[in-house]
Amino acid sequence: MINLEQSQYLEPQSKQVTQDLHRQLLALRNYKALELINQSNEKYDVPWLSDTLKSLTNLDTRGRDIILNNPAVYLWIENAKTVLEKHSEKQGEW
Repeated sequence: MINLEQSQYLEPQSKQVTQDLHRQLLALRNYKALELINQSNEKYDVPWLSDTLKSLTNLDTRGRDIILNNPAVYLWIENAKTVLEKHSEKQGEW
């Protein structure tokens, strides 16, 4: 039986559910991109990235949204992708 006094739990956190869902999907996309970067850089020693990924799994959706939907994270991911794709001298600095 549903306790109607606790019906606020049945309500969405925000009235803008589609915006919240969109932000969650963006955070998931960025998390997956970081995982791929981490996996493809196993020969380079990037322990802070694997530690960060482990920490992110313990966050709730709001925490992931705040951290992963940050312009600096977008720029870092794009920079890392170009370094990996070009196989340039930048990989040595990576």
